[in-house]
Amino acid sequence: MTSVVWPFVPGFPLTEILEWRSDLLRAKSAEQRIATRAQPRQLFRIESLYDQQQFSRAQSMAKALTADTLMLPNWADLIEYGAISAAVDTLTFDTTTSDYTDGGQLIVWQSDTVFEVATIDMLEDASITLSAGLGASYTKAYVMPLLSVRFVQPLTVSRAVVPYAEGQCQFVATTTTDLGDASAYATYRSHPVMTDTRMLAGDLSERFVRESESIDNGTGLIGQIADFDYPIHTSQMSWHIQSRAELWALRQWLHYCRGRQRGFWLPSYNKDLQVTADITSGGSTITVQSVGYPDFETVRDIMIEDTSGNRYYRRINSGVAGGGNTEVLTLSAAAGINLTVAQVRRISYLTYMRNNADRIEIQHYAPGKATVSVPVMEAPAP
Repeated sequence: MTSVVWPFVPGFPLTEILEWRSDLLRAKSAEQRIATRAQPRQLFRIESLYDQQQFSRAQSMAKALTADTLMLPNWADLIEYGAISAAVDTLTFDTTTSDYTDGGQLIVWQSDTVFEVATIDMLEDASITLSAGLGASYTKAYVMPLLSVRFVQPLTVSRAVVPYAEGQCQFVATTTTDLGDASAYATYRSHPVMTDTRMLAGDLSERFVRESESIDNGTGLIGQIADFDYPIHTSQMSWHIQSRAELWALRQWLHYCRGRQRGFWLPSYNKDLQVTADITSGGSTITVQSVGYPDFETVRDIMIEDTSGNRYYRRINSGVAGGGNTEVLTLSAAAGINLTVAQVRRISYLTYMRNNADRIEIQHYAPGKATVSVPVMEAPAP
């Protein structure tokens, strides 16, 4: 019964859940992260409002199919296609930001009783060729990928608002694809740099701590021992997505990270260091206003951003006090750039981070519009 479609329109926001699985082994000065699930599990929490006829069909389908697989339209990838004539075998629209696959299936949907399943024969960036012409015509069609799914939470219904029923169920896709791709981002020291400033929309909550154990026998002084040789910086990255292209790029990024497994560089986007002298290409030092670097920091990575939007990634090996409330920071190599003080927009610290969750929720408010929040945590620098 794998060809049966769950055709009922969900309410928005629609919750999509991506679940990876990783083993995390932390040592004194390092950690090992092992992905035990290369492709995420993809779940959808469907909440729908049924009229009496829809409720009758939904309950019958749920009882019959709870132990079977069925097909679910991916409503987050919905395209408002419009009129389609019978026998048409080519659909023309941008397919580059949706999860269509060669040999996969899609649905042409007009209502929960008027729809058709089609098989993809050839997938191109601007069109889809079907294996056969459509069997009916449609006046206002919607096109979506179809997912093979099964129930992970059965249909539960509240019938307090007569004559309608409010129902909720949850499905998991039986197959998923690894979409991981970080090529859109700059690379520094073999790892991508998260330069997507859309994640800064809204409040950014951060925490800085050195994990430690207290030793207290209750009779004297309290001792303190650091658990690890590296500090911990935790934060929350949040996106407010406004287009299909943005959502697709973020989805590829999340797949690349594989939950907690893969790390990346995250700029603070703060003016952490303020230069007081020009940066010269052959020089291996930069002079900045005093921030206590020699006292509290050791080796740090930085992002230098100029007023033209160019970004340069460098490493600071050490720092010493300079004259007149300045500090001289020594780079690991020559700066390789010439920038005047006025040309430096900001110098931000770079922190090596990883996602701090294997389960990530995407709240779809409409096709191409979504919010995503991901907790992140500092990891030992590679």
